[in-house]
Amino acid sequence: MKPVASVLMLCFVTVATFTKPPDVIWRKFEELTKVSPQKNKEKLDALAVQLDNEDGAVAYLVSYAGRISCRREALTRARLVREYLASHGKVDPNRIKILDGGYRRDWLVELWVGHKLARPLTETYVDGRLSRNQVKVRAKCNGASVAF
Repeated sequence: MKPVASVLMLCFVTVATFTKPPDVIWRKFEELTKVSPQKNKEKLDALAVQLDNEDGAVAYLVSYAGRISCRREALTRARLVREYLASHGKVDPNRIKILDGGYRRDWLVELWVGHKLARPLTETYVDGRLSRNQVKVRAKCNGASVAF
């Protein structure tokens, strides 16, 4: 009988798996209010640390103008917050999205955190807004009146 050579062949197969974006529920991190500018800055610093600690995390700033407000006040306030975070080199501005939430009794900026692959935060997450007939938009405002 002739010896039969046995050959052991090992095959390694790499299988690419594609994952769908995670079903992330956006979580509200904090709120900025008119109570104290110093406390608001502390909250923003904490947000910067949170984004730094979470790989792939992004933030949404949902900004509301007050019942009596300036034109485009909500967006202006949100842009000031994003500039604060970016100017101190704490957060890449591309990781911060802005959403105009409309109006509330007093101005408010909600800080939301989620994963960059999550579906965008939309108005369905926000509630408690005032209707347009409950709001008075001032015709003239000075820039100093809008801050965080």
